[in-house]
Amino acid sequence: METKDLESALKLAQSCLLGVDFIPILSHFCFDDSLIYAYDGVVATIVSCNTPLRGGVRGDILLGVVALAGPTMNLVPGKGKITVTSGKSQVELPYLPTSDFMFQFPEQDIKTQFTLTESIVKGISLCASGVGTDPRKPEFTGVTLRLGTDAVFYSSDNTSVTKYENKEAIGKKSLAVVIPKSACDQMIAVGKILEAKWEEVTVTITEEFVTAQFDHTTPEVTVISKLLSVKPAGFEKIISGLTTNKPKFKLPEGFDKAVSKVVLVTGKELQRNCLLTTNKMAFTVHGQGSLGKAETVFDTDHILLPEASVVCSPEHLTKMLADVTHLIVDEAAVHMYGEKVMYYIAPRVV
Repeated sequence: METKDLESALKLAQSCLLGVDFIPILSHFCFDDSLIYAYDGVVATIVSCNTPLRGGVRGDILLGVVALAGPTMNLVPGKGKITVTSGKSQVELPYLPTSDFMFQFPEQDIKTQFTLTESIVKGISLCASGVGTDPRKPEFTGVTLRLGTDAVFYSSDNTSVTKYENKEAIGKKSLAVVIPKSACDQMIAVGKILEAKWEEVTVTITEEFVTAQFDHTTPEVTVISKLLSVKPAGFEKIISGLTTNKPKFKLPEGFDKAVSKVVLVTGKELQRNCLLTTNKMAFTVHGQGSLGKAETVFDTDHILLPEASVVCSPEHLTKMLADVTHLIVDEAAVHMYGEKVMYYIAPRVV
């Protein structure tokens, strides 16, 4: 077979490999007739690729062997091993049986189904960049999709809330689900690698799973993830506690550069923070790390501001700045707004 075809298929599934061996099959590519997949216990990526293999091969080793192969290669299965030949080179690799496979295609009734759009992908991407990592708040570790006629997406890291209004109906049934961040990232990454037309990607939601099918690409790819088994957070109640009638003003010119400077000086920190403070008619962006300190002060178009101080992720704020244009400041939170997105930064969300 063409080496490049196998390599591209493996790389599409690579991010679903686990890098630890406590369950060996999760660090293996699984070959099943004309499919290759990797599964990390939550997300599986299944790629069409015609090989003679039916078993599991250690992922990082196989990727290394393929990267060193010539233009063509052969995969020959044997008892407990496979032989990879390319030119005059031959490599033998251990081979796990299909009985070790842990992923099975879910057979569940469909709750809702829809095709992606640029707007949906944008909303999922913005929200996924602002999820939390605290296992004590699992409802904040994924993106909440409220589907139906009033489609809205939410996320939170417990100090900020992102709300994205799609403004178009998604699916025919009203429901709310929480999708793991890793699944959101994988769906978007696969679509970009394949240069897929989003309108040709079908998303299916069942009781426990979300599936994105890239059926119009070469190779064909399916991304399947378990939904988070948590009740979605009451985001509208949280947001109602942050709303204010304070005046709105346009983001100052150069605000994006001020945040970029914070990203630079906090680049070596485990916890990278951007501090936003206000004092009457001054709005300050501040960051400090082992690489230095960055601070930029902006005026507020003569709007008198209350004193406020909030901390947020500079990476998430950077991503939001492409879509927000105005902000409001009060004692409870800094609010940023765009056409479809609202971003609230508070000392604590709940």
